[in-house]
Amino acid sequence: MDQLFAATYDYFSRDHLYGALGKFYEVVSALVDDYQQETRLGLSPNQQYVIDAVEILKTEYTDSTLRIDTVAERVKVERTYLYRIFMRYLGVSPKSYLIQLRINQAIELLRNTNDAIGDIAIKVGFSSYVQFAKAFQKARQMSPSAFRKAISNGELSPRKID
Repeated sequence: MDQLFAATYDYFSRDHLYGALGKFYEVVSALVDDYQQETRLGLSPNQQYVIDAVEILKTEYTDSTLRIDTVAERVKVERTYLYRIFMRYLGVSPKSYLIQLRINQAIELLRNTNDAIGDIAIKVGFSSYVQFAKAFQKARQMSPSAFRKAISNGELSPRKID
């Protein structure tokens, strides 16, 4: 879209009015296509922002430098607005969603590997073991090592834990 606007402006600034008009029609066509796709999918722009943000979080959760304001910039909304629409559609904040995503991935690794807990913390995007342990304790009411021990002792079901 930016390229179309730039090309339209370029034609117009060089007094090529027909070229500018042609590019303007391309802009209108692109907007109509976007609108038709949106109505065909039945998604509001807010829902699409949430879907886009969730996709970024799911693909990049392992990056310990991933920040919610960066996600908001990439989705092209304000951070506070992203927070509001996450709360509206998912019932959690973007940060809580990211932490829960990381915890769920850590649970899989705790259950299915013998990797050191500190290594698992880094693999799932926490910047340190301490940060991971605090988040895990808050989410699961037990430490990661106690969780792993409970799984291996059969005290917790090996099925997927929500």
